[in-house]
Amino acid sequence: PFALMLAGHTHGGQVRLPLLGPAQVDGRWFPRLQGGPIYDKGLYTKGETNLFISSGLGNYPLPLRLFNRPEVVRLYTESKNLRRGGKPPRENSPIYPF
Repeated sequence: PFALMLAGHTHGGQVRLPLLGPAQVDGRWFPRLQGGPIYDKGLYTKGETNLFISSGLGNYPLPLRLFNRPEVVRLYTESKNLRRGGKPPRENSPIYPF
């Protein structure tokens, strides 16, 4: 198992509709209506593994984004071992304990 897995962007669905979420992910149209897991953007945890997916900057195949802003993400991480005996994390920093 990995503590942290970073994935390339999925455009976050590129087109998102209020209450319905992404219009298409992994070839499925409106996956929220079909049920099952949707890994479109954000931080997901399964067991001891954390997966982070960015919605990215681009738009393909159409130059269109709807209710899904482009993003550049900066993640701060720190070792659990450092936290036990080292300095505490900086105040107001988005540190995920991986």
